Amino acid sequence: MATSPEKLQELVNHVESAAINYNMKMNAAKMKTKTNTEEIEVGTKILEQVNSFMYLGCGVTKDADCANEVKSRLAIGMATMVKLAKV
Repeated sequence: MATSPEKLQELVNHVESAAINYNMKMNAAKMKTKTNTEEIEVGTKILEQVNSFMYLGCGVTKDADCANEVKSRLAIGMATMVKLAKV
């Protein structure tokens, strides 16, 4: 996480340098960013900009709205309760 697009680019550059030191490569095709003020680059590739994504099974949105996440978890809980009631 970064407080500005510039800081995010610095962070990405730092991680990329560390990866190179360990003979590793960052796969820009699998990376995404939520900033839409500037383009963030890994090497010569520009990261895809998105409004939301899944992280460790949780929906993360650009505006930090958790309403859809709560609804989803409630639906899963209700489906589990119905399934258990049938057993």
